[in-house]
Amino acid sequence: LHLIIVRHGERVDRYFGDNWTRLAFDQDGRYHRYHENLPARLPVRVNRLAWEEDTPLTRSGLKAARNLGRTFAMKSVEPDFVYSSP
Repeated sequence: LHLIIVRHGERVDRYFGDNWTRLAFDQDGRYHRYHENLPARLPVRVNRLAWEEDTPLTRSGLKAARNLGRTFAMKSVEPDFVYSSP
């Protein structure tokens, strides 16, 4: 039995600050990517405040997560359980 602890990837609010949603969403709630490290697109949410509660990963953070997944696959790491925050 092995325990692997992985810290989350780089979050948008940690990189751009807590006010990133004010810059990334227009008055109609449409997402506008204003920096290359922001995700290309976001899933639809009820309103932009939902993104403040559950912040997405930056493009760098997403890349790091994909790389970790590839590493696990190359090493045939198959978890029995995965615990995650929302």
